[in-house]
Amino acid sequence: MGFADGEIQKVKVADPYIDIHSGPGEGYPIFHVIERGELIEVIQRRTSWFKIRYNNKIEGWVNIEQMEKTLTPEDEGIQFKQITQEDFWQRQWEVGVMGGEFGGAKQFSMYGAYLINQGLAAELGYAESIGSASSSELIKVGLLMQPFSDWRVSPYFYLGTGIISVSPNATIIAPTDKNDQFSNVAIGIRAYLSRKVIFRFEIADYIRFSANSDIDDNEDITEWKAGFAVFF
Repeated sequence: MGFADGEIQKVKVADPYIDIHSGPGEGYPIFHVIERGELIEVIQRRTSWFKIRYNNKIEGWVNIEQMEKTLTPEDEGIQFKQITQEDFWQRQWEVGVMGGEFGGAKQFSMYGAYLINQGLAAELGYAESIGSASSSELIKVGLLMQPFSDWRVSPYFYLGTGIISVSPNATIIAPTDKNDQFSNVAIGIRAYLSRKVIFRFEIADYIRFSANSDIDDNEDITEWKAGFAVFF
């Protein structure tokens, strides 16, 4: 038997018990347990989590691993539709890791994003690069605009700002770390691969503003990076 999205169906608990979470994620607490043989209603799906109703009064969320072990009221097996591109369009959160180069230095970065709507996301990121002369850390926030968000492979534009901390690697007289503000723009491509995995490639241009108002030594830095992300 298959499960049709949007259709309320009853299933029977086949495991000794299933855990009911207060929300669609492992971080939400378990507030109830339903024992083997009990019937529950499946009323909604969000990626790999199902909203269920028990005994006409208790509602909560069950992960797909436990739902795949339930049965129909007639004790038949159930098949659940896997994560699709439609789930990708409807995602709310995304986290990823990327690697590349920042001003010629090797760089590693990570980010988290919240989708305001299908074509606009707010991002918070952290990056660290190591070069021969200096190392740097970046903390940035920005907006990502994806005008063709319904494409499996689509371009995007990014506008952000943040703080960069530069630490010299070489031993020089009175070495000091520098903390400066920067702004950056980027263009990129993201591709939905399968299940919950996204590939992302990006080229960006940074302007690092000098903290010394008497010297106009703003620095232009080019970055490229690629990596993978998961959504939920």
